Amino acid sequence: MKLKISFFFRSLKIVLGIFFVSVLPVIGFSAQDCTEASLLQKPGTWKEGMKGSTTGIPADVLLKEKKVIAAIHKLMKQSYSPQGLDALYSEAYDRLTPEMSLGQYYYGLYLMPYSCVGNIAKPDEETNTSVFIKANNPEIPFSREVVGDEIDEQDKAHYGWLKITPVPQEGIWYLGEQEQSSGMGVKVKHYQWLITYDQTLPFQYVTRKEYLEKSIDLLQKVKQRELKKIETDYAADTQSRDRFYAGTKKYYEDKLSGVEKAAKSLSPADLQQTAIVPAQGDFTGFLNEGERFAVILVKENPDYYNMKLAKGIPQLFSIVFEVDDQRPALAQAYADVMKALDFAALKNMLGK
Repeated sequence: MKLKISFFFRSLKIVLGIFFVSVLPVIGFSAQDCTEASLLQKPGTWKEGMKGSTTGIPADVLLKEKKVIAAIHKLMKQSYSPQGLDALYSEAYDRLTPEMSLGQYYYGLYLMPYSCVGNIAKPDEETNTSVFIKANNPEIPFSREVVGDEIDEQDKAHYGWLKITPVPQEGIWYLGEQEQSSGMGVKVKHYQWLITYDQTLPFQYVTRKEYLEKSIDLLQKVKQRELKKIETDYAADTQSRDRFYAGTKKYYEDKLSGVEKAAKSLSPADLQQTAIVPAQGDFTGFLNEGERFAVILVKENPDYYNMKLAKGIPQLFSIVFEVDDQRPALAQAYADVMKALDFAALKNMLGK
């Protein structure tokens, strides 16, 4: 009996010895392993994110859009292996409206970098670095606003603004790099590209002449509308009517004066140049690209889109990449994702 017990304890000591020899180094290694350097070496994973609502989208249109999204995801997943972060992918679909009758939809990739939490590498819960591939959305704000916040409700021409003139680059359009503030209080780099038919653009540049003529016409209409409203609203209060009438009349006449002065002072050649105007405040003269608050005025090009194609078929892609390049994992991810983006394959999807 003593022999059996002694043998048992000797066996237990051997097993425990093997355990500690095997496990303790691992424990010690993991306790020291989570560093900024080690995070960069940690292989990431692809994770499925939220899917947008598909309510109100016809089934045949949605089927086409989902096939395009699936093809984009396949391209990305085959070419990009996340490192030091998780790649959270998502998709979204917009309802068809008279203004967006082609069907706009998006593939999003959120890059969630790892951080050390109690010596364990965990992905951050939020990020300011993302890539969006948007079908049939040039990612340019269009509206009927031409002069400040003045709007002609009857005007169907949609105008938009650019900060940077698109540059042709190997069959696509590069809309430049900008520094922007993210919602997380950090400056991020903003990059944008347009993939279009035959390197054409879905918009046209507005000339100074068109801008000035449109502005004069619009300001005169708005002036008359506002003066008529004052006469109606203050019909029983002549003192207030006269005061508001005089102030409003002067306000719009001052605005018109600046625009009319510019129209008379420019040569025919100058008037044919692209209109670059201040994004804020009243018009005080044309600006140069790159000046503070300067925006390049464009308008939609209705001839770009083939309206005979079925809804949901991509006719252009815009790619928007925002990156916090101060974090090493995100800076590396930008380089890796750019290598993975297959612009030629995306261009080949247009019209199909």
